Amino acid sequence: MLWLAVHLPRLSIDLVSRALPEPASQPLVISEGPVQRRRVQAVNEPARALGIQIGMGLSAAQALCADLLIQARQPDAEQQALQHLAACLYRVSAEVCLSGNPSTGNHGVLLEAWASRRLFGGGQQILEQVRSILGELGFLAQIGLAPTPAGAELAARMGDGVHALSRHALLRLLEQAPLGLSDLSPDAQQLLSGSGSRYLGAVLKLPRDALARRITAADLNYLDRLSGQCADRRPLYQPPARFEQRLELPALLSSTEQMRFPIRRLLGDLAAFLLGRDAGVQRFHLRFAHEDAPASQLQVGLLQVERDRLVLFELVEERLQRFELPAAVHEISLHAHELQAFAADQSDLLSDTRNVQDSPERLLERLRARLGEQAIQALEPQADYRPEHAQRLRPASTNTRADAALPAALGKRPSWLLATPQPIAPEALHLLSGPERIESGWWDGFDCRRDYYIAEDPHLRQVWVFKTPGPSGGWFIHGVFG
Repeated sequence: MLWLAVHLPRLSIDLVSRALPEPASQPLVISEGPVQRRRVQAVNEPARALGIQIGMGLSAAQALCADLLIQARQPDAEQQALQHLAACLYRVSAEVCLSGNPSTGNHGVLLEAWASRRLFGGGQQILEQVRSILGELGFLAQIGLAPTPAGAELAARMGDGVHALSRHALLRLLEQAPLGLSDLSPDAQQLLSGSGSRYLGAVLKLPRDALARRITAADLNYLDRLSGQCADRRPLYQPPARFEQRLELPALLSSTEQMRFPIRRLLGDLAAFLLGRDAGVQRFHLRFAHEDAPASQLQVGLLQVERDRLVLFELVEERLQRFELPAAVHEISLHAHELQAFAADQSDLLSDTRNVQDSPERLLERLRARLGEQAIQALEPQADYRPEHAQRLRPASTNTRADAALPAALGKRPSWLLATPQPIAPEALHLLSGPERIESGWWDGFDCRRDYYIAEDPHLRQVWVFKTPGPSGGWFIHGVFG
């Protein structure tokens, strides 16, 4: 087996940067700890250039930069982002695990890459897939490879691109791995470092009996899992059956134009999640949280199952132009509770490649988003024998049904039905088939009692005609066959 580890050393900073249209040029720090003793947990490059370091007291950091932008750490948002990354990596491997210790800000994801190498055409292509997903989500990460999960985690923490593709290479890597990057307990690290062992390779060379007397069984088990002496069983991640993602904004936004970038980011997350689940959506909603007003929602319903980020954003953008915000927004969340199977468009080998952006379905989606839900109408069959009541107009939506229950054993029907039946002389008709008696509608005041025939008129057209029963009944053309 070959494990690929993704280490996210600056996840808390990336979560804030994701809501910004451009990389923050202002010094930014993430703070944590008690109110009286808040310290710096993460810094961006402009803050680091001013001398602000991780672990520094917040007051000392503010002394170095008067206009320092400070954001409190959000462990729940970090864990949600980690789970979302795992769901997106599910399209690379079916064995995905969450790793690291969130309480210390040590975040990561593990996936088994050996079984997927043939599917992607080799290990390099798998790495490119993982880096592409990280780029889509806006995360800066370090990637490591090793034959054991713990070894891959350690390789990723040592630096981006650190790989040990065999157990022999892993043992050589451990010769250079500092104790501080391992998952040994702080007490074990202090004890081993005090005895002169600063690298994991030196620790593994110590006599096992002597080592077992000085460190806990959990630390000893970690060393065995790290070197491959025993199995390292991890609980596999299972992606959720619904999508929910929220994005807290660094500043209040008061117009829909300002929200284009964060909404694009959320839709990108949705598209990546759907690709990992091999699914699509037909309806979802955006929720806008306001400080001085109840939350507002923008419902989005589609005529077909979609998962393309650009298509979803185009449809949302059209609806945003007609959406009024009741107050400024401090948080946006996207919810898709009904995932559906997605079938990609198939094209014939010899036919011209069809541009799906110009397909009739996409055109209807754009028109509906731009003109409103009521602007595009669809014909819906009705269970009624009377021809003029056999269908009705209704707004096209995801609930439009083309398979409504129709009366059984209907005769042949014309493709063109006249709005008003036109009288015609019976001697001008050559009857071909019929009659078909239609007698209905006594309950709603539109009683209908007719005998229908298929006939040929003087212009040799095949028409649908009827005669009202009785001695005074006349003949009428009601439809024309195409």
